[in-house]
Amino acid sequence: MNILITGGVGFIGTNAAVYFSKNKNNLITIVDNFSRKEVDKNALFFKKYYPKIKILKCDVADTDKYFEEIEKADVIIHLAGQTAVTTSIKDPSKDFQFNIFSTFKLLETVRNYNPQAIFIYSSTNKVYGDLSNHKFKKNLKEKNYQDICHADGIDESENIDFISPYGCSKGAADLYCLDYGRVYNMNTVVFRQSCIYGPFQFGV
Repeated sequence: MNILITGGVGFIGTNAAVYFSKNKNNLITIVDNFSRKEVDKNALFFKKYYPKIKILKCDVADTDKYFEEIEKADVIIHLAGQTAVTTSIKDPSKDFQFNIFSTFKLLETVRNYNPQAIFIYSSTNKVYGDLSNHKFKKNLKEKNYQDICHADGIDESENIDFISPYGCSKGAADLYCLDYGRVYNMNTVVFRQSCIYGPFQFGV
């Protein structure tokens, strides 16, 4: 299987590439502009332990630079983007460029040249806003907080309410991905992740 991972030397991308490399039949290509500090360490890790993974250094929006990889991909895992609320407030135009425009450009290229590919987008819990309709109580026994009104967590029926430029840009890209699935019958999937962490992560 041909797997294309945008933002592939980032935290989630590195873990995804390592995971899918376990299957020797998978051919993995990473596209990343290396804009996040210290991700070059992840690239060096690949070169040392996973030399078969192909790494292309370019912006995701420059789809002509990795067009062949898009065209032959069975799965596209789109992880590239600006990842911090604070950064989005300092520079909302860059946030717009990296999260909305880049995603739109990639979606359009996939729609026109490889619409059957599975397209997975990494969104965020920030699309739900401050969740003001949720009430929490502290569980002293289990040492955590429990949602009184939503014991089973948040599902797809939860209302979205974009807050911060980051929430707006990720939310807009999120909805573009879902709508391309509806309108153009593409195989798009959106994951709205919440405060994930793990190996290969470099925080700010």
